[in-house]
Amino acid sequence: MLGAESPIPTANAMHAASTMPNAEVTVIPRAGHLPLYEQPGCVAAALSQFSQRLDRVPEVAG
Repeated sequence: MLGAESPIPTANAMHAASTMPNAEVTVIPRAGHLPLYEQPGCVAAALSQFSQRLDRVPEVAG
């Protein structure tokens, strides 16, 4: 999760997510480096949606 105005390139987040099972990248609008503080409602909604999707994903054997 990163802010749309974050100095961290979205491509970097996408690459990091591609290395982890079930990872997703969510870009929070009107937020910079600290989306949790800048857009707490959007972050809460994104986390809730992500956790609901995880409930439907089979576990990855480690």
